[in-house]
Amino acid sequence: MRRTVISCAALSAVFFFGGCATFGTMQTASTIGQGKTRIALEPSMWGAAGGGQSALLPNFAVSMRYGVSDRVDIGGRIGVPAPGFELTSKFLVTSPKSKTLAVSIAPSAGGFVLAAGSGGSGTGGIVFVQVPVLIGIKLGTSELVIAPKIHDLNIFGIATSSSASGSGSGSFNLFSIGASVGFSFGLGKTFKIMPEVAFVKPVVASAQLASGNDQVSQVFDTNGALLQIGVALMFGG
Repeated sequence: MRRTVISCAALSAVFFFGGCATFGTMQTASTIGQGKTRIALEPSMWGAAGGGQSALLPNFAVSMRYGVSDRVDIGGRIGVPAPGFELTSKFLVTSPKSKTLAVSIAPSAGGFVLAAGSGGSGTGGIVFVQVPVLIGIKLGTSELVIAPKIHDLNIFGIATSSSASGSGSGSFNLFSIGASVGFSFGLGKTFKIMPEVAFVKPVVASAQLASGNDQVSQVFDTNGALLQIGVALMFGG
């Protein structure tokens, strides 16, 4: 079981530090309007710190959103270096005609799955969900956006082998709370630039490992934080 546990942990760690799990917001609280489309380029740096260790990694994403109605946007985001994909949505609570305040709920979900093997085979990946509440203070064509959120991340790995003793699975779940603060500068009717700082603080972590008839699970407290600093270049809308 020890070999399986190590393999799953190593595979999961590679996926995690690939930079897939977005916890930034990178959007306005205002919706873009029915029938309109907005594309954004989103370069960023994100880091993790805790337990006396830290990491800093670059990330780049492209997102697209479409206005289903004046109150509802849907879209997607794809990022590198990890081939992660995120489905996004936004539901405006306040009036679309308000010139001072926009409040939206913007749930999203994403992740990816990859397979690898050496002397056997393995599958692993990431699934994450976040639910931010976007509070936008409108200043003409610009907007200050404050977004408290909850974020849940699950990292999993499955190792298979010709022998039962060499097969197993493992998963690690991290539940966090956090927020982002960004300012969207309106530069013309169809272009915005939005710098943003986002962070999440892990609250509860749980791990499950299984090999044959052996199963181990544990819930434990966490320390540390995740930080993302980025800018969104928005076209359209």
